[in-house]
Amino acid sequence: MASHLSRRTILRSGSFAVGLPFLDAMMRPRRSQAATPKRFVVFFQPGGNLREKWLPGGADTNFTLSPQLAPLQAWKSKLVIIDGVAMSSTRSGPGDDHLRGMGHQLTAQALQAGSNLGAGLAGGPSVDQVIASKIGAGTPFASKEFGVQTWTGFAPGGGGTAWDYLAYASAGKALPAEDNPTTIFSSMFKGLPAKGATGPDPALVQRLAQRKSVLDFVKGSYSTLLPKVSREDRQRLDAHLTGIRDIETRLTSLNQPPEMSSNCMQPPLSNVGYHDRSKYGEVGKLQSDLLAMALACDLTRVATLQYHRSGSDVVFSWLGITGNHHGIDHEPDSNADAQASILKISKWYNEQLAYLLAKLDSYKEPGGSVLDNSLVLHTVELSRGNVHSHNAQPYVLAGGAGGAVATGRFLKIQNRSHNDLLLTCMAAVGAPAATFGDPSLCTGPLPGVLV
Repeated sequence: MASHLSRRTILRSGSFAVGLPFLDAMMRPRRSQAATPKRFVVFFQPGGNLREKWLPGGADTNFTLSPQLAPLQAWKSKLVIIDGVAMSSTRSGPGDDHLRGMGHQLTAQALQAGSNLGAGLAGGPSVDQVIASKIGAGTPFASKEFGVQTWTGFAPGGGGTAWDYLAYASAGKALPAEDNPTTIFSSMFKGLPAKGATGPDPALVQRLAQRKSVLDFVKGSYSTLLPKVSREDRQRLDAHLTGIRDIETRLTSLNQPPEMSSNCMQPPLSNVGYHDRSKYGEVGKLQSDLLAMALACDLTRVATLQYHRSGSDVVFSWLGITGNHHGIDHEPDSNADAQASILKISKWYNEQLAYLLAKLDSYKEPGGSVLDNSLVLHTVELSRGNVHSHNAQPYVLAGGAGGAVATGRFLKIQNRSHNDLLLTCMAAVGAPAATFGDPSLCTGPLPGVLV
């Protein structure tokens, strides 16, 4: 007979710890759905967009997705697509449009003065960190910053500019995204790295290279747990542990250059694999898997997933594109090839967003799924790259935030700032405020989003 388990139950052996998703055995009698945590996730896409090719047809609950948004069709009923909101804060303050487009993205206020085109880092905290301070208490990580090839040649934690960072703890204090999935895996399943460490735990990396799994070390704990749970919970556990093993296998492949793939040598703790441009999508999927697992196991309730950086130089060769993203973005509207490439790139990013949403939805819990209890904000650096515009930004919200958001809608909104969009997100996940960022641009939550 199944017995009650704490929400904090983990599989442990020595220094290895494996968090668990929500199980039926963790429910107390007559437990309310309100006890299920809300989460907040930001999915950042660099570069610009083509609004006229992005816009859905129709309005409100009667709308059709454009070809660019077509990868999100399976999640249409769980989306709120928002047109007409401007990143108004970018109209003032130091820096060029790329610096402001990145640095204002989640802070909604002017950059600090500095030496990079007159600009420094952000002028205040990012919305994810403000939300984390309200809903992240009690989790192992108040927030997790995931990156996909965000490294630009500077040491982690310093040396970058507002082009490079999405998240900020406070004015001038950036939180670099971690773009090494092995480091993320290490922190999630073997505890935090030693103080001052900047890479994955060497012992864990070596075990991955030797085809050993963290699951090999928690078999005893797993065996002890099984009699305490139902058949349905065992199926959830098996799926969860299979997911962990799949991630380990992919990490091993990612960290080994071809000449090392057939032996058990320890892979170098450098940029092998995860900085290989040809593996941009592969790394993104790994980070999405880890992000979803971190939320499902309640390791954190706030996360950002940052693809590259402002002015992205990624060459999407797997889409048949030869020029780099930034260069293509700067081509005039008369360049039909460039326009077609921008559409391909934007559609590809929506495919990656759809992958993340599917992962979040695969974890079932009270209230539906992790996706149903989360709010995912998809945000883009520029509304149009060749004119560096921040007007009518293409925003997509996904997930119901535990019933706080009225989904399945396309909203046309005028004369509102993205400060108000961020206030909407804060209210949806249980961290309401009167203002955020530049208070002069704040009116309140956007109409039609919240229930």
